[in-house]
Amino acid sequence: MRTKGYSGEAADSAAWKHSAGTGSAVTDEHPTLKSEQLERIKLRDTFLNLNIVALGVVTAVGLPGQRGGVWLIVPWITTILGWAYLSNDDKVSAIARHLRLQVSPIDVSGSWETSRKGLLPLRIRWFADVITFTLSFIAPTPAAITLYATSVHTSRPTVIYLVTALEAMATTALAAVYAMSAARRRRE
Repeated sequence: MRTKGYSGEAADSAAWKHSAGTGSAVTDEHPTLKSEQLERIKLRDTFLNLNIVALGVVTAVGLPGQRGGVWLIVPWITTILGWAYLSNDDKVSAIARHLRLQVSPIDVSGSWETSRKGLLPLRIRWFADVITFTLSFIAPTPAAITLYATSVHTSRPTVIYLVTALEAMATTALAAVYAMSAARRRRE
């Protein structure tokens, strides 16, 4: 029933209105949820890209060895952007789950919402997501703390130990929340 190809959402909306009956709450809810989901996906991907750029900038400044203190910024960058990424990813998954379980059963045509998307099997995609999140938002913290510890000698080690311990705890909390989220998505 698509007239414009997959990128044309007008055809998808028309199919929904036809299958669910015009004027129903479902026809109003579906386009709104899909729009919100798309915006959250864009925002989530922007957080990942911003994290990569920020880590690149910090690395460019910190590697020459003259500004070792810059490595203490990395855990804050990765934790803040990681929480934002995770929050948006959770909302994207919740919208998809709602569409799949609540809205899509009304559409009997077997739409895109209920199909398995992509060329890779679901287990491989899940594993790739876990690796990407870990390498982007978790692994940079211990690396940055190690680089800081090896490049800077300070007369106040207690303050630095407290700061790095706080950074490590924040990153550990982020990793724990992500692990719970990934496990929940794996079960679905």
